[in-house]
Amino acid sequence: QIKINTMKSFRFGLKKVCIGQNQDGLFAVEDACPHKMIPLTQGSINEKGEIVCFWHKYIFNAKTGQEKTGKIIRDLKVFPLENR
Repeated sequence: QIKINTMKSFRFGLKKVCIGQNQDGLFAVEDACPHKMIPLTQGSINEKGEIVCFWHKYIFNAKTGQEKTGKIIRDLKVFPLENR
């Protein structure tokens, strides 16, 4: 169980995945900021439900993976979730 506005890291084979929950529900993205590969689970979720990397404060849309500050060339990889 993942509480609202929190994130946890999980490993699936060789992939580290950040699974979190914001006000819109659960999301799953790669657990590495594309800038310095810092785990995003060390960051936070802001008031808009976006993922904030703790290192340089890059902001990502939790649902689409889109980088919101315009400073990084690559968005996050997003993984589909299935509620069972």
